Amino acid sequence: MSYTIKLKVVNNTSDMLTVVEKTCWYYANGGTWTEQGNNHILFMSGSGTSGMLRFRTSAGETFGLAVGIHNYKRWCDLVVDLNDNDTAMKLHPTYYSDSGSRRRMLWNQLSKITKYTPKARALRINFLLGEGNELLAEFTYDEQKPLASRTM
Repeated sequence: MSYTIKLKVVNNTSDMLTVVEKTCWYYANGGTWTEQGNNHILFMSGSGTSGMLRFRTSAGETFGLAVGIHNYKRWCDLVVDLNDNDTAMKLHPTYYSDSGSRRRMLWNQLSKITKYTPKARALRINFLLGEGNELLAEFTYDEQKPLASRTM
């Protein structure tokens, strides 16, 4: 059974966001990324695979975003404060290795996640439609909330 995640990118800052790398995990016959306007569309041939996007901002920050299907349910993660050598090709396997530092994210099967960058930006993934085979998610790059009102 195939799955599609349509990921809308919303930038609420003056920073420019550039996707500098895209990867797809090879389980379940892998997947493909395509683009349609501000949407990045991940097609996966089955459960057990995922895609990752690595972004660079005009403010000099680099971060990664991962979305996928595990045990027939969606999951997501954000990886902030990346160095130039922290490529998606290097990071993506850490979700699937038995000793991988990010493996738990597949099992957490979060429908939303928020993380903050060192340069005061909030990153959010929210699945607006998180069940079935045609999923819709929104990634938001935003001004960071003041510390007192921040929730994780």
